[in-house]
Amino acid sequence: MNWKQAKLLDILLKDFTIIKYKGNGYTTVEKVKKGNKHLNKLSNLEIDKLLFIIKKEQLKLPKPMLSGDISIFLANEYTINEFLNSGGFKKIFWKNIWELYLKRLVQLIAIISFIKLVIFGLNKYISQSEKIEDDKSSPQQSEKKQTKVLKDSSDIHYHKSNLINQEYDSLKVQ
Repeated sequence: MNWKQAKLLDILLKDFTIIKYKGNGYTTVEKVKKGNKHLNKLSNLEIDKLLFIIKKEQLKLPKPMLSGDISIFLANEYTINEFLNSGGFKKIFWKNIWELYLKRLVQLIAIISFIKLVIFGLNKYISQSEKIEDDKSSPQQSEKKQTKVLKDSSDIHYHKSNLINQEYDSLKVQ
């Protein structure tokens, strides 16, 4: 439903409640169409589309606005007036537009979050791989890093004594 259809639907519903178009309580679509300059310009197919939209939307209401056949309807004036006073099809149109925008906004936020997560993950992976390469390039520096990490003094002494033993072992072998 577009804005033009929403306005025409409100006009059509309002014209169904006009007394001069009624005969024995029933309203014919032809009388309503001929009586209004906006509806007179429309073809029968466009009027049928508008009536289909009305029938589809009135299923959501507790009482039907129109009941009847394709061209002759019994209009429930109270339900129609209540529906039009609450905003009518214009209100439904704006509600649908806001729901669509909200849905698109949520999708956009999800896509941006996913892209940001992928980029952040790649940056973190690249920085970790560079760190590993730096550690592999200098084993002596990694040993120094390990001694700085250890805080227990007995562990540090044990580590130092291991280094000293390795030095003496290398001297004995030569």
